[in-house]
Amino acid sequence: MNKQKHVILELPEQESELNSMISDQAHDITNIGFSSVVVDDKVKHFALVIWHDFIYGEHAP
Repeated sequence: MNKQKHVILELPEQESELNSMISDQAHDITNIGFSSVVVDDKVKHFALVIWHDFIYGEHAP
């Protein structure tokens, strides 16, 4: 089974989850996009990760 999945991670708070996803062979990552926004006068950074999930089923970051 092959499903396209995505997740938005806040950086640097969820950096370990991002690193875990990148190193997980069950994730065929097709794209990682980075974005920054200003919220309440603070700059926040995010990563959008898109991957195809194979055979192993659901994977949580």
